[in-house]
Amino acid sequence: LLAHAPLANAEVRDALADGRHADAARAYFALPPSAARGVLSAGQAVDLANWLRGNGHADAALTLLRRVVRETPRGPGVAEAQALAGTILLEDLGQPTAAYQHLRTALDIASQFTTDPVINTVRVTDSQQVMLQVRFLEAKRDAGRELGVGWNGGDTSIDKDFRTLG
Repeated sequence: LLAHAPLANAEVRDALADGRHADAARAYFALPPSAARGVLSAGQAVDLANWLRGNGHADAALTLLRRVVRETPRGPGVAEAQALAGTILLEDLGQPTAAYQHLRTALDIASQFTTDPVINTVRVTDSQQVMLQVRFLEAKRDAGRELGVGWNGGDTSIDKDFRTLG
């Protein structure tokens, strides 16, 4: 299998260079993850991921981008790969929290390559925000005793008249 890895790697790159994205994707994902390491640059991965996403394969695009980002976390083109991964998570897969992490990383990487300020134009609309349902309970310290519950490990009995209010 390892003897065929250089041939498979060349096949992925050649197919992508020729615009045969489906062949490139098939060849790339046929490789074991260890053999796929370093096959594509971040720019090539972004190109293939855009094609995958546009053809209804957002999960495959995200897998590809995550692999490339893991291989070269601060290399050239990685900010764009991080941004695309965040966009896929937000727009295609509905995962705003994970998307935000990718987008923040992309901004951090981009800021390393310029002296100008990097402007974050990402906006989360109402339908993409996370809604939390939170309840607070306020109780007096001796409220349990008034109900007949002992919290100190001694008396754990409950009075016969105790009823749950719902």
